[in-house]
Amino acid sequence: TAGTILRSNGTNNVYSTATFADTYNVSTILYANAANAVSGLATTARAVMTTNTSGVPQWDALVDGQVIIGSTAGTPTAATLTAGTGITITNASNSITIDADAGGLEWSGV
Repeated sequence: TAGTILRSNGTNNVYSTATFADTYNVSTILYANAANAVSGLATTARAVMTTNTSGVPQWDALVDGQVIIGSTAGTPTAATLTAGTGITITNASNSITIDADAGGLEWSGV
């Protein structure tokens, strides 16, 4: 059958039940997109792999200072941190700096 490959079951050479494309692009990651059907997921530069709520793999491209935020109700997503009162956040290539604004903490000895 078109798209099957010859493999060994340990005793004999048999054809796979999964189907494959004739070719895949460079840096493609293969995954089963349906029962016995193999598909290619093209890569994305500067990205991390997550899955949607159905478990289908996808790439999330990141920009400076982004992290992946998980969710029990939806798909994980790339986002930046939000500074609260008295806090500054500086995003740069491969770094996130979190600082307290002037004033700092007040200490009292008891």
